[in-house]
Amino acid sequence: MLQGRETVVEALSTSLSGLDTTHSFSNPRVVVDGDTARVDVLVEAQHVPCVDAVRQYLMKNRYDVLLARRDAEWEIERVAVDNVWRTGAPTVLGGI
Repeated sequence: MLQGRETVVEALSTSLSGLDTTHSFSNPRVVVDGDTARVDVLVEAQHVPCVDAVRQYLMKNRYDVLLARRDAEWEIERVAVDNVWRTGAPTVLGGI
């Protein structure tokens, strides 16, 4: 589990630097309760190595996101990612 904004950004920036990726979001459900909100969304993520476009790794993940209102802005408090299915070469994500 990764914790902390800087840790997450550094880990993903480093490990995904050699990949071309696309992410498609669908079926978002948002529940707002005062100064907190919960978002449940499906994300399809395609990963292809920049140097080997024949290999690929496609995943469908469910994101459960908790947000908190800070003044006039919303900040992410927590994100849990649950993999629903995947296909392709898992070694494409070897650096993660």
